[in-house]
Amino acid sequence: MRIAVFGLCYGDHPKLAQRLFESWARWLDEPDITFHIGLNNTCAKTTQLASNLQHQHSSVGVYYGDEPFYKYPMMRAMFKYELTEPKPAHLFMWFDDDSLIRADAPDSFFHDVRATMQDADMIGSIWTMPQTLGQFYHLKAQPWFTGKTHPKQQARFATGGWWTIRSELIKKHDWPPAHLEHNGGDVLLGQLCYEQGYRLRDYTRGLGINCDDTLKCSSAKRRGFSQPPIGTNYVPPDSKELCEQ
Repeated sequence: MRIAVFGLCYGDHPKLAQRLFESWARWLDEPDITFHIGLNNTCAKTTQLASNLQHQHSSVGVYYGDEPFYKYPMMRAMFKYELTEPKPAHLFMWFDDDSLIRADAPDSFFHDVRATMQDADMIGSIWTMPQTLGQFYHLKAQPWFTGKTHPKQQARFATGGWWTIRSELIKKHDWPPAHLEHNGGDVLLGQLCYEQGYRLRDYTRGLGINCDDTLKCSSAKRRGFSQPPIGTNYVPPDSKELCEQ
């Protein structure tokens, strides 16, 4: 199974970018693995690190974001590029720049991911979160909604700092949607998996996900732009439906 690895770097954080790129180093010349680096308003040092990696390894591509430098438009652009390849990767693996493959991860890391994906459609660090009524009605408006989710039901999802998914799902559902900007995409993707009956499995072996220098998962501080998660304040076209709840 071919794997396309995507990493998104943001702002003036070259140490995070270097940490991420170095964590890929053992596999940069592996067959059937390609690497895509997105640069959203990055500083000169981060941009140079990515450029150097691209020149040193034919497996690496670099992409430059546009203002206002939201996460999901860059993700959408990189995914679209990979899907136009004659033989796109079977699996898409996503990294925020504060995630990484740990130094103590085995050399078999990518082999282990492939093996896990034999019995899964998406893997990552699984969380649950309550949804607002607006998020429920936004979910209900999605073309892939099937009626499984109820208004008071918690969303189950893989946190957005690292995950791997079958690329056929990305293509089928045109993910991420064009209206998704910056926050809440991980929850919405988890809901897509639930609605469509896709197998979402927990997987964190060998990974530091959204971590600071301690490498403890979810220890990194939020940086840059932030907005209410998508759908939080959504009002359906027929707002009478809200009044009846």
